[in-house]
Amino acid sequence: MKKTFLLSILCITAFFTQAQDSKFDFRFGTGWTFTNSGDDYFIMIENEVNYKATPYFAFSGSLGFGQNTQVGATTNTYGSFYQVNTNAYFSPFKNNKQNDFRLGVGLGHIWERSGNYYYSPSPSDQPVLDYAKNNFVANFILENTYQLNDRFSLGAKIFTQMHDTNNGFHSGAMIKVGYKF
Repeated sequence: MKKTFLLSILCITAFFTQAQDSKFDFRFGTGWTFTNSGDDYFIMIENEVNYKATPYFAFSGSLGFGQNTQVGATTNTYGSFYQVNTNAYFSPFKNNKQNDFRLGVGLGHIWERSGNYYYSPSPSDQPVLDYAKNNFVANFILENTYQLNDRFSLGAKIFTQMHDTNNGFHSGAMIKVGYKF
């Protein structure tokens, strides 16, 4: 019993000691993005997990969602997308200080939908789906993060995602809040 108790205390101590020097952090971001035609603007949210491999290199995986609604004279246009991304980052000034400036590239997949709600006198005002697309994307990212204390960070991100449909892309910016665990 005594050995089990001591082993438990040792494991808990090792866990909390490692957690203080964790190389993982979680980031939540929100911002806006637009498509290559410039007429579709989306409000976007993103959840991201980062792993700091070295002071110069980091890797991340993220899930994102975007939504827009444009009200017109005879129709309401809507669009939405879901995306998953994996990115690799390079920090030219090292990622071991209070400020981390980094450049990123990666791959992702995006699921887009768009359609219209037409105004009509009938109660069956159902949406009409104009298109639904699945695209692989190439990500290009410029990001700066400021460490507020040992656990929390605040950052800004500018990105472009190139995809294979009609030389399409999404570009945008977001503010991110991070938590190191």
